[in-house]
Amino acid sequence: MKPTLGKKGPEMQRFYMCLLRSAARLNNSVSDDAQGEISALLKNVGRFWKFDFIHAGFFRAGGTRNLHGEYHYPLIPGTGPVVTIADLPWTRRQLTKGKTVVIPWLHADMPAAAEIDRQRLLEYGVSSTVVLPLKVGGNITGWTLLGNRKVGSRYSEECLGALHTFSDILAGALDRLRTWIDIEASHRWESLLSEVSAKYISLPIDDIEPALRSDFGRLAKLLDVDRCSLHIYGRNPLGLENISSADWFDKFAWWPEGDERSVDTLLAFGQSLTPEQLSKLNHKMSEKLRNGEVYRFPGDLEQDQEDIETRCFMDTVLGVQSVLSVPVTVGGTAVGGLTVASTKEHREWGEDEVTKVRLFGEIFINAIIRKHTEDRLRRTLAETELLKKRIEADYAYMREETRFDHNFRDIVGRSRAMTDTLKKAVQVAPTDSTVLLQGETGTGKGVIAQAIHNASRYHVRPLVQVNCAALSPTLIESELFGHEKGAFTGAYSRKIGRFELAGGTTLFLDEIGELSLTLQAKLLRVLQERAFERVGGTTTIRVDDVRIIAATNRDLQQEVAAGRFRQDLWYRLNVFPITVPPLRDRLEDVPLFVAFFAGKFAGKLNKRFDRVPQSTLKRLQNHHWPGNIRELENLIERAVITSPGSLLKIDIPSADPCLGATSLPTLAAFERSYILEILDTCNWKVSGPGGAAEILGMHPETLRSRMRKFCIRRPDTPVGQNGTR
Repeated sequence: MKPTLGKKGPEMQRFYMCLLRSAARLNNSVSDDAQGEISALLKNVGRFWKFDFIHAGFFRAGGTRNLHGEYHYPLIPGTGPVVTIADLPWTRRQLTKGKTVVIPWLHADMPAAAEIDRQRLLEYGVSSTVVLPLKVGGNITGWTLLGNRKVGSRYSEECLGALHTFSDILAGALDRLRTWIDIEASHRWESLLSEVSAKYISLPIDDIEPALRSDFGRLAKLLDVDRCSLHIYGRNPLGLENISSADWFDKFAWWPEGDERSVDTLLAFGQSLTPEQLSKLNHKMSEKLRNGEVYRFPGDLEQDQEDIETRCFMDTVLGVQSVLSVPVTVGGTAVGGLTVASTKEHREWGEDEVTKVRLFGEIFINAIIRKHTEDRLRRTLAETELLKKRIEADYAYMREETRFDHNFRDIVGRSRAMTDTLKKAVQVAPTDSTVLLQGETGTGKGVIAQAIHNASRYHVRPLVQVNCAALSPTLIESELFGHEKGAFTGAYSRKIGRFELAGGTTLFLDEIGELSLTLQAKLLRVLQERAFERVGGTTTIRVDDVRIIAATNRDLQQEVAAGRFRQDLWYRLNVFPITVPPLRDRLEDVPLFVAFFAGKFAGKLNKRFDRVPQSTLKRLQNHHWPGNIRELENLIERAVITSPGSLLKIDIPSADPCLGATSLPTLAAFERSYILEILDTCNWKVSGPGGAAEILGMHPETLRSRMRKFCIRRPDTPVGQNGTR
């Protein structure tokens, strides 16, 4: 233990003269000069009485304020952490009573009631200390703590008297400095409040979130804390979305150099101060905030086991010394909370700080409400605009489609071949299954596709059609998937592709067998993932609700075998195949088509026909019709134009492309018609007892050869097969 601290008369005179000069300078100093003068005073007192450290601070309304950051003088470098009065509950109680605490030797002179203080001081390496209250006008305004490390010291009456004089001078200086600090803080507070209040009134909503994070930091610095977060409850009367927290924290302000806590712990701290997460540590916070009450840590903790564990976790794991969480209310209802926290010191949060946090919380929550309202309005407008564009696109598409005259709009025919086809169409129409229509050119695959669409759940919107054979590979890709402005020469604006347009309806891919292998691969991806990018674009577009109907006049199985069509795409399309029969396999429907087309074109030309010669109809039924229904339609249109009277005169072509360029003898036409009739009678049985070959008196192979010559095929046999069995 050091000897009793004391000085001789001349030395004491010099000390008091030094105090008088310091007091004079402090009385005449302004804010910035006063801080330097106080530092000099602490330094002189510490040197004169050989103290290892001197710390000073002042009490505030509802809390304490340490000045150790600016006003301590450690005589020994690296003396460890700073002692704060908030760590010494027994000592603080003595100070508030106006008593001076003198502990010459910490191990022997500390009373039993001050065990917490003794443990804290030992942690700081203190061996002896003198703590004096600072008084102004009879009020306890602060304290000064002087001490030694390593060894104890005795304090003489002279020393204590001199220290009381020093404390009186320091009390006045700190009181004036506190007034200056309060005035400057009030000015900064009012300026920040005024600026923030005005800013969020007209701030664009996209700038609100980054502005909030910035202002969290400014508020935290104003309150001298290093953590600020705003949280909104998931279920609240305003219908706000669940925002876990919008945070600001100064990780460098509390992360000591050399600390072994991991970065994960730091991030955990950055995400741990929402009411829901803190309720796992202490449910009182969540309860208080939802009830519109202020939560203070550690002020709201009791000495039960749960609160002891909470304090331990907050202090030792997260490094949080104190927390203030103020409920944010709208219309008297708590919808969230604004939380500030300090990792530097214990704080006893006063009503002044609660008021500041509450005011900022109301500004922030109103900004969030405005953002939420405008976001919701934006979404509503976007949905309305999308619906408007879809309606406009449907209208434009229908207007474009109606400029072209379909071959026919109603399905004509009562033949068994067509009846079988329609039965399949009726079966698949109510489903969302992919349909593959197969048949020769001109058989009416487009009409069947339209009929399937009309009988499906998508009938409220138009059928979207793409002719894969009508455009070049580059243009067909743009037609299918759309393109961005500038994607290629002539792309002067963005175009929505047919796939995107077909969202919520049926997409008819006509002549799909004509697609290149490259486009087949892209189409396969769309069919599998329902996602694509526009030509020249990078944004992936999803179209989930679209029904696919494809059509082809090729035998896709043969195309796959020849390497001209992807097998995986064929599997994807061949979910429900339907074969549309050629006109030569449904010759009994020819009179119906003649009447239909004659009425259609006669109405346009303001003509009227009473009859068609029976011989003409018979000749039409004997024709091979390589162009199918489209060929017949063109023939009837020419007849309507050229027929002068009420009798429809039809000029039937004499050449059959299927049989070559030579004229078809009448005998050949009769032979073909007769073979068809016998096959139909025998249910298309070629050989065996009761077969067509037996009735015709022909060898089965001879009959098959004649069928190939006349392009005779069983109605329900796919294109490319010979139709025999």
